[in-house]
Amino acid sequence: MPPVRLPDTLWNMLRAHCPIRTVEEEQQELFKDATPCTVPVTTFARTVDRALRAYFAVLKFTDHIQVVYVQGSTGKVDVCFDKKHGMLNIHCRWLDFACTHYRSFCRPWSPSNLTDTNAPFFCCHVVEELLVRSIASIFKAHSTSRPAEIKFMRQIGRRLRYLPHSIKLKPYPGGILVSWEDNETEVFRTLSPSGPDYHVVLHDGNCANAEMALLHDKAALPNEVVPCGCRQQFARQTHRMCLFTGLSHTSTYYAMIALNEDRAFYGVPSDRLSPGSYESVEYLSQ
Repeated sequence: MPPVRLPDTLWNMLRAHCPIRTVEEEQQELFKDATPCTVPVTTFARTVDRALRAYFAVLKFTDHIQVVYVQGSTGKVDVCFDKKHGMLNIHCRWLDFACTHYRSFCRPWSPSNLTDTNAPFFCCHVVEELLVRSIASIFKAHSTSRPAEIKFMRQIGRRLRYLPHSIKLKPYPGGILVSWEDNETEVFRTLSPSGPDYHVVLHDGNCANAEMALLHDKAALPNEVVPCGCRQQFARQTHRMCLFTGLSHTSTYYAMIALNEDRAFYGVPSDRLSPGSYESVEYLSQ
């Protein structure tokens, strides 16, 4: 027999004689004493955080939600949405690779450089699993249907497959080579001769505001100028690299990359790098 909701009259009678709570109230109680924590600098944590916040930014009815990561004893509860303050509290274990894989690994082995700032990111499933929990918590306060949820998850799945990661800069004489990876399967890539375009913007190190962007605003055209005035290029998915030349060896640069589509997700910004002089590049290549 399926569970039946208690009538309000009976629920109020029980409340008057014993300290009972609804599921939502119990979750709020568990998170009440949890303390906020900062996002670790690992690629895994930063990618999970950025992808989650980018997803909320895409939808009008979730773009106001503030994501807060907390630590403390919350039992088995991972997520708790505070409707009053529009705040989604998430336990910080979701930002830790080991914690999200301690029951079972998604692959037979994991890269050894997971702590690097430009490490690969293969765990799109973690973002999707966290989204399922987040949606379930948020939609208690918003009416939605199962088909709508499926549509949302398919949209996020596509964006995650094309999410750039392992973004690396390599110095060249008077220039910088930018390369990256995504999580589309090689089988699917072979079905298309070139794949979709990526929009690559090489920002000057002083252009700090750009690295906070989560969403690629709209599909860019080659003859358009980037709002900040920085250099841009377009590259096909099958190539996944481009070379910027004519750069100042006294400046530092970082790359922001996204699929060249409206509201695509930006990958984690690359580390900053200077192209260096011809002599230093020749030394590095030896």
